[in-house]
Amino acid sequence: MTTPKEAKKLTIEMLRAAGRPNGDELAQRYSKHPVRAFGLYASEMRQIAKDLGAEHLKDWGYQEARDYCDLMMREPFVEAKLLGIERLGKFKRRFPEDLIESLEIWLRDYSTDWWAVDTISPQLTAPLIGTYPHLLPRVLDWAESDVLWLRRGSVVGLIPHVRRGRWLDEGYAQAVRLQWDREDLIHKAVGWMLREAGTTDPERLKAFLLEQGEKTPRTSLRYAIERWPKDVRHEIMAATRKRK
Repeated sequence: MTTPKEAKKLTIEMLRAAGRPNGDELAQRYSKHPVRAFGLYASEMRQIAKDLGAEHLKDWGYQEARDYCDLMMREPFVEAKLLGIERLGKFKRRFPEDLIESLEIWLRDYSTDWWAVDTISPQLTAPLIGTYPHLLPRVLDWAESDVLWLRRGSVVGLIPHVRRGRWLDEGYAQAVRLQWDREDLIHKAVGWMLREAGTTDPERLKAFLLEQGEKTPRTSLRYAIERWPKDVRHEIMAATRKRK
């Protein structure tokens, strides 16, 4: 059986062979933060993941996948991180409670961009708190961190749940909790989460936005209502505009 260390080395070799000389430049177009990348497209990533799984990782269990993910998260390249997360995500039904410790380390110390956060959150954080709901307050408290990626993770990890109408109270409370944040990536994450919360109860979302008024950052507001009819969007934007 291929060990996690051997798999990491093999994965990096495959990524490098398929990469592009201007990988960093290609990835940097989508991030305001420094990014290292091989410049692979999503279809190329899927093929590498498929080839690895079929030839080298098919006999793995949860622990091997967790060790592999840890090794890959420590790599500087975004594609390496995503492949590690994707492999571990296949074992979501076997996640133990203590995975929360690794998630915090990966978000705090080894995430360098929104790609890693937005992959960890639905594939790892969301199923973990779904299985162990008592961990939800701990994830929500990431909002108080000085680390941008933990704060974003405190919101994006909720999205798969609020989309299904679960933990709506917590989602709206988290939106209020993060109104102070000045980071655009947090405003976008909050707006995204609110938009998904509104899919199950649009009237509640509308009432929330009108109640919060100008306190909701405009970016969050635009993201939250972007799928609504144009006339309703204009109504909400006008009603929540800061008064001079």
